[in-house]
Amino acid sequence: MKKSSSKQVSNKMIYIILICILTGLIFISYFFSFGKVSGISMKPNIYHNDNIITLKYSKKMDYIPKRYSVITFKSPMNPKESLAKRVIGLPDDEINIEKGLVYLNGAQLDEYYLETDSNTRIQRYSEWTVPEGHVFVLGDNRNPDGSSDSRSYGFIPLEDITGYIVFIYYPYSERWGFIK
Repeated sequence: MKKSSSKQVSNKMIYIILICILTGLIFISYFFSFGKVSGISMKPNIYHNDNIITLKYSKKMDYIPKRYSVITFKSPMNPKESLAKRVIGLPDDEINIEKGLVYLNGAQLDEYYLETDSNTRIQRYSEWTVPEGHVFVLGDNRNPDGSSDSRSYGFIPLEDITGYIVFIYYPYSERWGFIK
């Protein structure tokens, strides 16, 4: 009798473990996505072929991203593609790029995530006011031809945001970990 009772306990434990694993996988697939970066627009923080974890964005959240967040969104040039850029301007913010520096509402922006010799080039306009329901984004690679972003294609509608990059999980290097 002891053998059958211990076998029942063992079967119940396996069942519980399988339910926990299945629940965890459903949770992860609902809230997170895994991807690979293509391009150099987010260097020096995210490189071509880095594997990333993205927290999925839901339109039901009614949430405006935080400044400095690295978001993913539908490309304005090809909505089937996804791009990744850093949020610089929020609704009603005034952005100005002057002599390679970014100004937010009249004050120089602290861009702690850029390399020290970085110089933000002006591609089209030099002053923008972010409309309601939109954000202004820039890539971290501000070298010539380093990033196509809001300087060239304008503001990103909040409904086009698909997620927030939160973690680089491969390759294992000094960049491995949470996004700065």
